[in-house]
Amino acid sequence: MKIKTSELEGSALDWAVAKALGWRVTHVPADANGENAGEVLAPPTVKDGEWVFPPKGRIGPRYFLKNWSSDWGQGGPMIASRRVMLEPLTRMDHPEGGWHAGFKDRIGVMHGPSPLIAAMRAIVAAELGDEVDVPDELEKDA
Repeated sequence: MKIKTSELEGSALDWAVAKALGWRVTHVPADANGENAGEVLAPPTVKDGEWVFPPKGRIGPRYFLKNWSSDWGQGGPMIASRRVMLEPLTRMDHPEGGWHAGFKDRIGVMHGPSPLIAAMRAIVAAELGDEVDVPDELEKDA
């Protein structure tokens, strides 16, 4: 389902960040019961057929994802390495508060309720644009 980048949050935002980083869809083979085959978004280091998945159970779309939009230990280094600029929103202009994030030389200025969410939205907007296609099961997190 297509979601506006400015509205992404939670798992849907983390999925979009992975896409912006060049992660790709990888095939998950059937489990020991012959069920639950499907696809996940995986880092480029994971190649089809080379990863050992758990022997039973469904592998959801969050299997490899990190919590870039909610964990400073994961999202913070990306903000630094990509040189995302952050600025708090003034209550005068934005009564709900929040943060602006963007790049000096690129379009992709976004805002969000936290610096991590604003920065991850800016990264996604700069790489993927104003709308992102995310799996339907992650839509509820957007």
